[in-house]
Amino acid sequence: MIRKLHEEPVGDEELARTKRYIVGGAEIDMAHLATTAQAMALDELMGLSYKNPFRLAEQVEAVTAAQIQAVARKYLNPMASVESLVTIPPK
Repeated sequence: MIRKLHEEPVGDEELARTKRYIVGGAEIDMAHLATTAQAMALDELMGLSYKNPFRLAEQVEAVTAAQIQAVARKYLNPMASVESLVTIPPK
């Protein structure tokens, strides 16, 4: 997967589906007053605006496949990845 991100950008359909997933999950979370208040307070404490949580959809929609590929190339090294196998021991 990491190597694929290095070689080709994310497809339009996958990018749109992922954006819907992220924005939809955030909208569900923000439907709860406590979650909204917490997000606003934390963003304000971190030096962001308390309005920042309401900008998530706009920020996510602005992400491009080229930006994702650039980040993958910068931070994800396919030669440094580790594969692991988890097994359940017999009883």
